[in-house]
Amino acid sequence: MLFASRPVVSEECAPPLKPKKERIKRAKDEKEAAVVLTNRQNQDADEEISVAKELDKVRKSLRRAWKENPSVDFYSFVIDPHDFATTVENMFYVSFLVKDGRVRLSLGENGLPVLLHVSNEERERLHVEDRSIAETHQAIFSFTYDMWEEMVNAINERRAANAQSSHANSGEAT
Repeated sequence: MLFASRPVVSEECAPPLKPKKERIKRAKDEKEAAVVLTNRQNQDADEEISVAKELDKVRKSLRRAWKENPSVDFYSFVIDPHDFATTVENMFYVSFLVKDGRVRLSLGENGLPVLLHVSNEERERLHVEDRSIAETHQAIFSFTYDMWEEMVNAINERRAANAQSSHANSGEAT
């Protein structure tokens, strides 16, 4: 047995123990911290700019729609029949326009919500210093994928019915 005996270890043979150095916590380099902060600020600014651009697009779309009809059907305006996420985004942007007083949400003759134009004079009247005087209403409603599918089907059916009735009326006139 070659390894039957164990070597004898004594404290005299062991190397001397070095005292542990205390770790010094270093503060982040100021430049590095500034770069991280600046990047975050730039990212926030970019997000704000993109939201502002989207709000402008929605506002322009509403202006075009108001030229045809002074009250625009809310669901027809916000629902993208091909994309649920875009529909939710559209609702989000319209809610900003309503909050800012640029658009008014009201119930139409058929009981469904419509989007109405708010004139500059009316907007100034709504943005009074004393917010207790201003008329404010808030509502939260759930909107699910299933609801979106049902609304897309209802809108498509209504458009088809309108197209058939206008086609029938134009056929009678000839």
